[in-house]
Parts: sequence; C-alpha cells; structure tokens
Amino acid sequence: MLNKLVLSLIFGLFAPVFGTHECVELRGQLSCENDPTLHNHVQVAVMDSDALWGIEGLNDDDVMGVTYTNEKG
Repeated sequence: MLNKLVLSLIFGLFAPVFGTHECVELRGQLSCENDPTLHNHVQVAVMDSDALWGIEGLNDDDVMGVTYTNEKG
C-alpha cells in the first residue's frame, strides 16, 4: 500500500512535465480604417501563454509562429 502511495506521489509531481503537441490553425484579416494601405507586410506573431505550476512569468510567452500579412491583410 505504501509503495502505491509513493508511486502515485512521484507520478503526480512529474505529470505537469509531460506535454502534448496540439495543432492550431488561425485565419483572419487585418484592416486599418484610417489608411487601408498600412495592412500590407505587418508581422503577426502567435504566442502561447501558459504558467508553470500556476506561477505566471515562468515560461509564459512561447512563440508558436510568426508570419506577415499580404496585400489583402
């Protein structure tokens, strides 16, 4: 019984270390009402915001991808 408890505690402590890979697809259109020509070649970065063990600031801004808009925004 004690062995099962110890194993449960060990695996419970290391469970947050193991992550999964998720696939995300984003679609959108950027527009500027004041000057419609400004939406071309704007850098768009997709960020993953997460906290390590509930503490913000420890690995909370991973860059998932970067791209640039085209002439259509």
